[in-house]
Amino acid sequence: MADNPIISTAKQSQGFSLTIYNQNFAVVREQRQLSLKQGTNLVRYEDVAAQIDPTSISFKSVTAPNSVMVREQNYQYDLLNPITILNKSVGKTIRFRRVNPDGQIEILEGKLLNPPEVTVASQNSYRGSNQSQKLAIRLPNGNVVLNPSGEMELNEMPEGLVSRPSLVWKLEVSEAGDHATEVSYIANAITWKADYVAVVSDDESKVDITGWVTLDNRSGATYENSQLQLITCACSYSSTRRTSPAINCN
Repeated sequence: MADNPIISTAKQSQGFSLTIYNQNFAVVREQRQLSLKQGTNLVRYEDVAAQIDPTSISFKSVTAPNSVMVREQNYQYDLLNPITILNKSVGKTIRFRRVNPDGQIEILEGKLLNPPEVTVASQNSYRGSNQSQKLAIRLPNGNVVLNPSGEMELNEMPEGLVSRPSLVWKLEVSEAGDHATEVSYIANAITWKADYVAVVSDDESKVDITGWVTLDNRSGATYENSQLQLITCACSYSSTRRTSPAINCN
């Protein structure tokens, strides 16, 4: 990929359009301004949802749609935390430092043999479900220690972890300049519900009805200054070979 990626964050956002379905997903459309050079551009698009369906992602230049072509696309959601660091450190040296009851410090060093978390295939999620497991390390003398305890220390940070979910594109651009762009995708773990309160007058001749809409956003992103549309239906979606996700309602 090209060097010196263009970093785009939520600060460059020019607005969102959200269509939220009561089936726990939403179609997100965001507009940002990108300054692109002619030729190959590497764009890192940060501050996106952590619950994206990666098959639904679409990128386009609104300014000059035919001048920007997506050559490669990646969704990086492997966030940096103790679990993911250990998951990517299998086979590397790890040290466990602990203080014994007598006050003496004990250091145990060996090769990490397994990750603390594994992903098990699931019919309900394309990512599967995560299951925790205890650690095992192999000491320099060949012995294996199961479930060691103490403060853990690694010699290096594994590659491939990000501090926030990001979309990364390799773009081929024939017309340099500032491009108004639109990115769309389906974000899971966001839904809505409506509640109504009816107050009947004393003579029972009138009813005052008040409606409240509650949004439950657990998608891992915020959508400030959004244009909002709420839809209720039994829905399914498809994003195969489309410029934007298609929703089928029954």
